[in-house]
Amino acid sequence: MLVSNSQGMRAIVIRHDGKNVRLVALKPGRLGTSRYTREKFEAEWTDSDHPLPLALEEFLAYAGKHGSTVEALKGLEALVQRDRCVVNTLF
Repeated sequence: MLVSNSQGMRAIVIRHDGKNVRLVALKPGRLGTSRYTREKFEAEWTDSDHPLPLALEEFLAYAGKHGSTVEALKGLEALVQRDRCVVNTLF
C-alpha cells in the first residue's frame, strides 16, 4: 500500500497486522522503517493514487543510492516478490 501524509511525503506500508503499521517513508538520507499504531497511522497517512509497482522501483533505486536499513530493504523486496507471485498466478 502506498500512502502520503499532509506534507506530501510518500511511504510504502510493508507490514500491517491490524493493530500496528510499519512503513518505509521516502525522505532524505538512508531509508528506514517507522512504526505507528493503527489509530495514529490512519490520522496521519492517506492512500495514494501513485501505482505501487512504480513506487517500489523508485524506493529500491533510492535505497541502492543512499542506503537503507535491513528491515526496510527486506520489506520492500518482499512486496516486489509478492507482486511477482500474484502476476504469475494470473497467467
